[in-house]
Amino acid sequence: MKVELRVGDKKLIEPDFKVFTHVSDDDLILIGLKDMPIENEEKIDEYINRGDYKIEMSNGVVGLTIDNCIYSFELSYFLRGFLQSRKNNIFS
Repeated sequence: MKVELRVGDKKLIEPDFKVFTHVSDDDLILIGLKDMPIENEEKIDEYINRGDYKIEMSNGVVGLTIDNCIYSFELSYFLRGFLQSRKNNIFS
């Protein structure tokens, strides 16, 4: 038996991912998808290139809405550490 989570009429997908910052711009946060089927990756790429998507964020959860799916990314743990490191001033 397979459980499918839905938000309204959209299927909720919680993919495996990692979060990175960019070497030359640490304000830039990158989400890297892991073990994503190539069909899903191509679908996401196609919709983003067309501009046919919506990104929302609430309480550290980023939702990427594409077609009839919402891809959910829980970033709160990463953001807490990231923002805390910004507050520390280290002097030597």
